[in-house]
Amino acid sequence: MKVLYILNPTHRLSGSFKSFLVMLRGLMERGVEPVLVVPKDKEQDYEQELREMGLPVLTLLYKFHAWPHSRTWKQRLLFVPRLLARFYVNRRTERVIMRQLRSTGIDMVHTNVGVIDLGRRVARRLGVPHIQHVREYGDIDFGIRHFPTKRVFVRRLQYSIFITRDLQRYFGLEGDSRSRVIYNGVHPRMDELPVRKKGVYFLFVGPVSRAKGIDQLISAFCRYSAKVSGAHALPLYVAGEVLDKSLYRQLEQKLSAIGLRERVVFMGLRSDVETLMRGARALVVPSPSEGFGRCMPEAMFNGTPVIGRNTGGTREQMDNGVRLTGREIALRYTTTEELVQCLVQAAQGFGAEEEMRKSAFEVVNMLYSDEAYVDKVFRFYEDITRENQERRTR
Repeated sequence: MKVLYILNPTHRLSGSFKSFLVMLRGLMERGVEPVLVVPKDKEQDYEQELREMGLPVLTLLYKFHAWPHSRTWKQRLLFVPRLLARFYVNRRTERVIMRQLRSTGIDMVHTNVGVIDLGRRVARRLGVPHIQHVREYGDIDFGIRHFPTKRVFVRRLQYSIFITRDLQRYFGLEGDSRSRVIYNGVHPRMDELPVRKKGVYFLFVGPVSRAKGIDQLISAFCRYSAKVSGAHALPLYVAGEVLDKSLYRQLEQKLSAIGLRERVVFMGLRSDVETLMRGARALVVPSPSEGFGRCMPEAMFNGTPVIGRNTGGTREQMDNGVRLTGREIALRYTTTEELVQCLVQAAQGFGAEEEMRKSAFEVVNMLYSDEAYVDKVFRFYEDITRENQERRTR
C-alpha cells in the first residue's frame, strides 16, 4: 500500500509530529510505503530527519485552508489579499503534486491535521480514499476558523481520525462509520512503573501561549508561592518555545514585580522532556481547550504525577482513568484557586499519590502505547481498502 502523507508546519519536537513519526514507523513495518509532502515553512524543521530515513519527500509551499486572522488593523487591511493568496498558492501546489505523483500508484492520502485541505483535493483528483487526521478544535484552541465554515469542512470529510472522543463530538461525527477515535501513541508498552525520587520542581511542557494556559498557571503559581512563603515554594520550569512574545513579557513583568522571576525558569524548546519529567514533582496541564495533551500520558509513562485542567482532551484522559481503574489518575481542577490547592497538595505529597501513579501507568499502557496506536490506524487502512474494493466490484 502506497500512502501519500500531507504534513503541517510545525517543529520536530511538537506533539503532532512526534505522534506522526510513531505512526509512520509502525505502518512502514507493516508494509506501508510512504510518500511525504512537507510545507516550505520557517517553523518546519523535521524535513532532514525524514530524508535521513530514506523516504521520498516533496517540499512545497501551501497554507491552511482557513480564514486569515483579522484581530489587528493590519490583518484586516490584508484580509482579502491573504485569502486570495492562500487559494492561489494551494491550487498551484495541488497541480505540482498531480504532475509528480499521478503515475506513482498512490493508494490513499492521509492528511496529518484538520486545517489543511490539500490532501482532500489531491485524493479526489487521483480517485483514491482520503483520511483527515483531526488533532485540533481549530477555533476554540488556536483561533483558526475553517473555510468557508466548520459545517462544510465536516461535510467534505471522506474518512476521519480524531485523537479524542471530545474532538469527534465537537465536529458532530459520533457514530459515523467512516470516522474513528484513535488515541496518539505516546510510548512503547512498559512492564514496570519507573522508580523515581520525589521531584524538586513543577513542570509545564508546551509553547508559551494563551492556548496552552500558561497565563493561568503563572497566576496560580504566584498565589501558591504566597501561601508557602516564597523561598519554600518549589520552582516552576517551563519547557517550550515562546510563541506569544507579548504574553511572555507580561508574565515576566508580573513575576518580577512580586519577586518571583528567579523562581520560574523559561527553558525554551527542549529535547530532554522525559528527563525533565522524571525530576518533576508534578506536570501541570492547564490548557483551556486541549485536543489531546500528549505531555500528560508521557508524564504518566515516566511515573510523574499530573495536575490537569478538567476540560477537553485532558478531561477525557482523566475520565478514561476513572472508567478503567475506578480511581483518579491525576489531580484535576477547574478554577485557578483549585489549581493553587493542587500545587500545594502536590508539593506537600498526598496519601493516594503512589496509587494514583500506578493507576495512571496502567491506563496509559492500555490506551496510549505506540503498539495500540499503529494497530488501530493500520486496521482502519485495511477497512477503507476493503470498502473501496467492494465498491469497485459492484
